[in-house]
Amino acid sequence: MANLENETSITSNTVFDLASAAKQFTGYAIAVLIEEGKVSEDTDVRALIPEFPEFDQKITIVHLFANAFTPFHLV
Repeated sequence: MANLENETSITSNTVFDLASAAKQFTGYAIAVLIEEGKVSEDTDVRALIPEFPEFDQKITIVHLFANAFTPFHLV
């Protein structure tokens, strides 16, 4: 059942609310890439995601893991 209260069945069109659940899988995947030497903790994310906007400083994988980068003009 997709919704027990409304007795709605799960179909191929059912949308599941994952919220922040994907963060653990993404973090693990990046940790594996770091361990395999395919990226490093100080890799600029723009090298991996060219569409990522330019900011005044380099944004690394560590910044993203730690939520340590906040572009002040977006606050």
